Amino acid sequence: MIREAMLAAALILPALECAGAETTMFPRLRPGTERLVIYSSTDLETLRSAIADFQSMSPEIEVEYVDLDTNELYRRYLDEVEAGLPPGDLLISSSMDLQVKLVNDGYAATYASSETDSIPDWAKWRDQAFGFTFEPVVMVYNRDLVPADLVPRTRFDLLRLLREDATSYRGRIATYDVEQSGVGYLLASQDSVVGSTFWSLAETFGQNAAALTPFTSDILQGVTEGRFLFGYNVLGAYAQAWAERHPAIGIVQPGDYTLAISRTAVLSADARNPEEARRFLDYLLSLRGQQVLAEQGRLFAVRPELTGPYSRVGISENSAGPLRLIPLGPGLLVHLDRLKREKFLETWRGAMRRAVGHATGGR
Repeated sequence: MIREAMLAAALILPALECAGAETTMFPRLRPGTERLVIYSSTDLETLRSAIADFQSMSPEIEVEYVDLDTNELYRRYLDEVEAGLPPGDLLISSSMDLQVKLVNDGYAATYASSETDSIPDWAKWRDQAFGFTFEPVVMVYNRDLVPADLVPRTRFDLLRLLREDATSYRGRIATYDVEQSGVGYLLASQDSVVGSTFWSLAETFGQNAAALTPFTSDILQGVTEGRFLFGYNVLGAYAQAWAERHPAIGIVQPGDYTLAISRTAVLSADARNPEEARRFLDYLLSLRGQQVLAEQGRLFAVRPELTGPYSRVGISENSAGPLRLIPLGPGLLVHLDRLKREKFLETWRGAMRRAVGHATGGR
């Protein structure tokens, strides 16, 4: 039995190592044995300051940060648990629905503290999934190439623009590939529920040969360079941080409605280092952690006490229409039902039948 288990692990490990994971070690700052393994779909540079600040408070903890895309994170964790391999201790993902599914399927540990009690009710579920950001989903455009009077302020504006001048915009709009991107699928499925324009917009994307990619950076880089004029359904924190470095990027919170997601943390039920995972979760939800996330990581804080540009107050000040937050809960499981997902993707493929394919680039 031991030999069979070792063989199974050997068979699965190469597949895990070949995934698009990027691992960074943060050595402990003083002698100790504690360590924490984080699986995360959030770019390391966004959380680097938070990890450093956490270690200044807990210098005996070594942190291993594994950067994965949302689908990779979900699959890798399940594969490791099934193979009996050590999985991540704390799972951080913008794919709220996949995090809820891990909870629903029994892969999450339960935890409650004064810090978990401090976040809004919509940002937690079963004391097992915890949202630590609150960020808008936006449209981006190239300020140098799109005249101010043509900047779409709503989805209706974008739809009309693409329909009226298909030649000028063919191949010049980018969005997530919902088959490869977990957060892309989440946003598209929520769009289909909240908005009346989604499928019309999807068909128009297909007719205009929209570029599809699993990576936010591909969209932002392409718009910055002028290869794309517009990017649709972009995570607002990344867009805002990018715009601060690249003045060509313009940001629109759609006036018909603006979706708002929450990057979600789940404590692994199979964690090798559960205490360290709980301590880092409490840090992320604390006022100190939230301030570091907002001021240095450029992530929008979920704690209602915080103000400023990277807070819910800041989002509301820049919003021309209603914010439609996506609450954590069983409602997110609906579009993960196998038949519903297959139907959704089949309809999406039909709409995208003229799309140029996949953009390429970094994470």
